[in-house]
Amino acid sequence: MLKHYTFQKERIFSFTDAVFSIAITLLVLEISIPTFSSLKERGIELTFQYLYPEFIGFFISFMVIALYWKFYLIYSRYIQNFDNKMFTINTLMLLSVALLPFSTGFFVQGFDYVGPFTFYCGNLVFLGLTMLTQLIIVLKRAKLQIAKYDASYLLFRGWLAVLFWAILMVLSFFISPYDKFLIPLIFVFQQLGKWYFNHKSKSHS
Repeated sequence: MLKHYTFQKERIFSFTDAVFSIAITLLVLEISIPTFSSLKERGIELTFQYLYPEFIGFFISFMVIALYWKFYLIYSRYIQNFDNKMFTINTLMLLSVALLPFSTGFFVQGFDYVGPFTFYCGNLVFLGLTMLTQLIIVLKRAKLQIAKYDASYLLFRGWLAVLFWAILMVLSFFISPYDKFLIPLIFVFQQLGKWYFNHKSKSHS
C-alpha cells in the first residue's frame, strides 16, 4: 500500500521553491563585509580588489541557481504526482541546491586552486543528474501531454546541465584558474539550443 502513496504536489512545490530562494539568498553571505579599519588601511579600491573573487562567485552562482530553478519550473508543470521515487529524487535535488552556498564559498576562497572548483563543479553535476533523472521520469509519465520538440528541448537542457559541468570539472585539472571564465558558455549553449529547437518546431508545424 505504501509504495502507491503520493504526496501533495503543492506542498512539495512550495518547499522546493523555498529551498531555491534561500540558497540563492545565502550566497550573499559569502561576501565578506570590509571593516572600517581595512578600508582606512587599504583604501576602497584595494579592499574591493581583494573581494572581487567573492563577487564573481556570488554572481556566477546566483545566475546558475536561477537557471536551474527556471528549468525546474518549466518541467515541473508536467509532474502529475509525487510518489516515493519522485519524492526521493526531489529531496536529493534539494540537497545539492542547499549545498551550493557552501561550495560557492569554498571555490571562492580557493579561487586559484583546483580542488575547490572541482568540488563546485561536482556539486552542479550532482544537481544536474538529479534533475535529469526526475525529468526523464516526468517525460515518460506525461509523454502525451508534451510536444515532441518541447520534450527534446527539455532533454537537451537536462543533459547540458550534466555534461557542461562534468567537462569543466575535468578541464579544471588542466587549465585552472582560467576554467572559471568558461562558465558563461552554459548560458550561450542554452540559448543556442533554445533557438535550434524553436526553429525545428516551427519548420515542422
